[in-house]
Amino acid sequence: MGVVLRARFDGKAIIPDEPINLPEGTVLEVEFRVLPPEEGAASDFAPLYRMIGLAEQGPVDASVHHDRRPEDLIS
Repeated sequence: MGVVLRARFDGKAIIPDEPINLPEGTVLEVEFRVLPPEEGAASDFAPLYRMIGLAEQGPVDASVHHDRRPEDLIS
């Protein structure tokens, strides 16, 4: 079975843009090609959107933890 999907590399792992319907632990062989960045792509603003989300769901003392990643602040 062959599937083409779009994904992003977060520095440690390849993260698919869309959910993949595979059982956990499925072994895959991955072949990839680097795509040119899309001008004004929504992904360019992903870090900003995560920070905006903290205002609604983050801790009240977020300013104390300004040097931490947004993912670490959301409980």
